Amino acid sequence: TYGEMIQGENRRKMRPARVNFASKDSLYPERLRKEFPDPSRVGLIICDEAHHATATAASYTHIFEYFSQAKLVGATATPDRTDEVALATTFDSVAFDYPLLDPAGGPSAIGDGWLTPVNQQFVVVEDIDFSGVGSRKGDFIDSQLQKMLMKGKAVEKMVAGTMRFCGRHQTLCFASGIEQAIQQAVIMNAERSNSARAIASRIPKDSEYDFVVLSSDHDRRSRMLRMFKENQFQFLCNVGILTEGTDIPSASCVAHGRPTKSRQLYAQMSGRVLRVLPNLIEGRHEDGTYWRVDSAEERKRLISESAKPEALILDFVGNSRHKLVITMADILGGKFPDEVVELAKDRMSSLRPTNVEEALEEAEKEYAELERRKMVKAVVNATVRAVNPFQVMDVVPTREPGWHKGRKPSEKMKAALGRFRVPN
Repeated sequence: TYGEMIQGENRRKMRPARVNFASKDSLYPERLRKEFPDPSRVGLIICDEAHHATATAASYTHIFEYFSQAKLVGATATPDRTDEVALATTFDSVAFDYPLLDPAGGPSAIGDGWLTPVNQQFVVVEDIDFSGVGSRKGDFIDSQLQKMLMKGKAVEKMVAGTMRFCGRHQTLCFASGIEQAIQQAVIMNAERSNSARAIASRIPKDSEYDFVVLSSDHDRRSRMLRMFKENQFQFLCNVGILTEGTDIPSASCVAHGRPTKSRQLYAQMSGRVLRVLPNLIEGRHEDGTYWRVDSAEERKRLISESAKPEALILDFVGNSRHKLVITMADILGGKFPDEVVELAKDRMSSLRPTNVEEALEEAEKEYAELERRKMVKAVVNATVRAVNPFQVMDVVPTREPGWHKGRKPSEKMKAALGRFRVPN
């Protein structure tokens, strides 16, 4: 057998295989010892979502320690951790870095046509005020964030902005809490019948609607996701369920009803809609073999002409605009200077969607021009100061005292000057 899938609920004896696929939770210590009595036979471990595999994550470390002789390779789209716990405690080095965008024109996921371009839309909601929301581990406290958003008309205005700007995009709506997620779906369905569903880890008694599904109800959850993929409804509201591992290429818009200061969380939520439509740039033949389009330019052309030429990210900001939260410019601008990213965010409009890549490129040009003007100004100022050194050094220039102004040198003075060969 070439490959074997290890599942937590499957208790049968595994067949010997060259490659084994497993979740970390299915590889509990007793099973490791039973299925892999000789750990030295495992030579390579590939760990997906490796940003979770820190030295303090026991569910990972006990596996790595058991197979201590194996090489360890980690892969993640979000190496940033809000709590700033270093992945270097588990991994020795960064073997390869493939950014979403590269300002130098190097390899990148969007630049090479593996992911869709991104448009961002700021939606200003004056009711949003982060001043009373506390932080924990570098991000807003969910309960306090939800309380702030549920107070007043913030959620209603966020929903109105979502329905106004999303157009026909299949939209994933993220929320800071279960009550907010359900309320978003309630408002959307009141505005447009049967347009929204919500998925939650628990359902309050006063929110038992037929369009709200428990995440633990696998049958209803699978049926709801299938309906969403088939465009039977437009808006799918959730808190943090549809982040890692969610694969819905037909979704093309994210409404960030859960503002965040975490690059990792923002990237996970936004990344759900960057996937290219199936069988467009790669796929599988009838005989089971895979195919792909090799040319980056051809991939980008196919994406631009498809039913999903770009993804749309909706960010809801208060009067402080984007200053306190992460936006798509922060994620795509990873290799741009911070000043360029901030300039791009300042230039993004709340009136129309803005292509983030183009905004960053324009901001880079504008920043370079601002720096050039600073250099010119510095040169001019330096020239002025150079001809007036006494002002720079706070030294009073020598001057001719008034009491001897116009007096002629004496004979003794002339003789002294002559000894030093100074002409009279």
